[in-house]
Amino acid sequence: MVDIDERDMQMAIYIDDELRGLTRDFEVNKTMNCGEDLRKCLLDGFSAGVVVIRPGKHTARIQWVGKGISIFILYSSVPDLPNHRRLHA
Repeated sequence: MVDIDERDMQMAIYIDDELRGLTRDFEVNKTMNCGEDLRKCLLDGFSAGVVVIRPGKHTARIQWVGKGISIFILYSSVPDLPNHRRLHA
């Protein structure tokens, strides 16, 4: 999970309604904009995190946790996975 465009959002990542982690903390700076270039966003210190999802059917939820001004909640049903996979969004 990587914050893109403006550096203004920290997120909580839930799997099956269990909080699995927060994307890293950062200093809000809306003058910084990395567009959708994930590499640039990461190098510029935008908020990011990784969650390991075990095999099976799961529900993922990403929720804004208090930085910046956007309010964002995403629900997604994750299909059965044959092996461990990392969530990168």
